[in-house]
Amino acid sequence: YDLCHGLLVQVRGRKRFTYIHPDESRHLYQRPDRPEVSRVDLDRWKQGATTPEGAAERAEHPDFGRVEYLQSVEVGPGDVIYTPPFFWHHVETLGDEPALSVLVPFDPAPDEPVHPCHFWPPGASSS
Repeated sequence: YDLCHGLLVQVRGRKRFTYIHPDESRHLYQRPDRPEVSRVDLDRWKQGATTPEGAAERAEHPDFGRVEYLQSVEVGPGDVIYTPPFFWHHVETLGDEPALSVLVPFDPAPDEPVHPCHFWPPGASSS
């Protein structure tokens, strides 16, 4: 996740954004050194048990399967997408052509609250 708001303008090519609500952080295996980064490899996780890599990812991070709020959206040229602070997101370029995007980040207002996920113990994963 990012601490700032973000607007992304897709100029060329297509991208897929997968968002996970900040309240799901307890299932995302935050890195001890960077709590805004998950240790889950979403690409490997999506392979499921059909590949050795996917099976290993699911065995290593079983609580990720408990995520209830996961939404994907695709953007193409001319689309604009907003990413709120603290929302986990994974971005993939789709197709073979190059993709070009412009990101416009802006800081939260001084009185905007910080989501508790930023203070949770890194690496925490509980039932």
